[in-house]
Amino acid sequence: MHGHPVKYRLGINLVPAAWFFYRSGNTASVPHFAVALGLLFTGSLLAKIAGPVVFQYWLGIAFSLLFLDLIFKGVTWQGFVAGWKDLDYLFLVPASLLTVLTSILQTARWKVILASLRHFRFSEIYPSVMIGHLSNHVLPAKAGELLKTFHLGTKFGHSKLAVLSTIVIERVFDGVLVLSFLLLFLMALGRMDQQLLLMGVMGAVIYGGALSFLVATVLFRGRVAIFLEWMFPQRLAVPLGKFFASFADGLNMLKDGRQVAKVMGFSVVMWLVNAASIVPLLRMFDFGLPPVAPFAILACIALGLTIPSAPGGVGIVSLAAIFATKVLLDAAGHPVHEGDEVYARIVAFSVLLNVVFVAPEILLGAFFVARDGRNFSAALREVMNQGLRRIR
Repeated sequence: MHGHPVKYRLGINLVPAAWFFYRSGNTASVPHFAVALGLLFTGSLLAKIAGPVVFQYWLGIAFSLLFLDLIFKGVTWQGFVAGWKDLDYLFLVPASLLTVLTSILQTARWKVILASLRHFRFSEIYPSVMIGHLSNHVLPAKAGELLKTFHLGTKFGHSKLAVLSTIVIERVFDGVLVLSFLLLFLMALGRMDQQLLLMGVMGAVIYGGALSFLVATVLFRGRVAIFLEWMFPQRLAVPLGKFFASFADGLNMLKDGRQVAKVMGFSVVMWLVNAASIVPLLRMFDFGLPPVAPFAILACIALGLTIPSAPGGVGIVSLAAIFATKVLLDAAGHPVHEGDEVYARIVAFSVLLNVVFVAPEILLGAFFVARDGRNFSAALREVMNQGLRRIR
């Protein structure tokens, strides 16, 4: 492995290790010191010998341990257990059903985006969507997006790169809604919160950059092809040109204003339903938060998931939900402090929210994997062994 990737890996691995060293010094905690040593030794070893998939797994777990420590350092075990008492668990039913409905709406939206390649039936796409969600929850680095691409492309013989470009379109539309929810959060607060502003800037850079790339690809497709022929020798220009052409084929939907409006409509409804899935849990814990709460929590979670974390968003989903809930309670004149009863209930809420977001998708994804094992195995093998290097 080249020196620069190793140095990058060693540097980023130091972040969670340094946190646990800091915590062990502050609290004289032997377990924290042991975790810090384990993270430092194991991460340093994997940085030098592990492949990208294994190291991404490790990095996600390391950062999730950091996030979990940030969450639980302010609550006792007794307080955490008490936070689950006197709850009406029937609220989990509508919350879970709304999570499933969100995935159904996502599939309907993807069907519209894919129409420029082929008119798929809903039943042909939904298994790939749920297998992608399952894979995002159990594999590192959002590998489910690639697996979703390979599964559909392999099953129906379409260019995987063209399918992948439609997923990029999905993420850009998602970004527009997430930033809108964040703006709504800031407006409801009536003041400028530096942390929220930083999250907004980070989201704008990520999604704005992706949107600019898509627009440039659609508007200047011919010029880019000419540039590739001019810039590279023929042995490189030809495959690069094919690579670019396949990717651009999946973006044809963006040329049709009515299709763009339809996709935006599906995106709005999908994200509203996704936010609505949080409402039963808020009723369950009865925090007395304002109506903007589901949108605020969802925006923070979506932006938080851009940070490395363990599969399933373990740690970061809860940390983002806790952050948003505390900000809203503080703004309402009910400040929350680590160690008190309300904080323990917020932690319990955040953990249950993570389960509601993940469990239905894992169960449905596992069902489709069991039903369609051959195509899933072929797609997984391609993603794990080849990834983008062989995508066409």
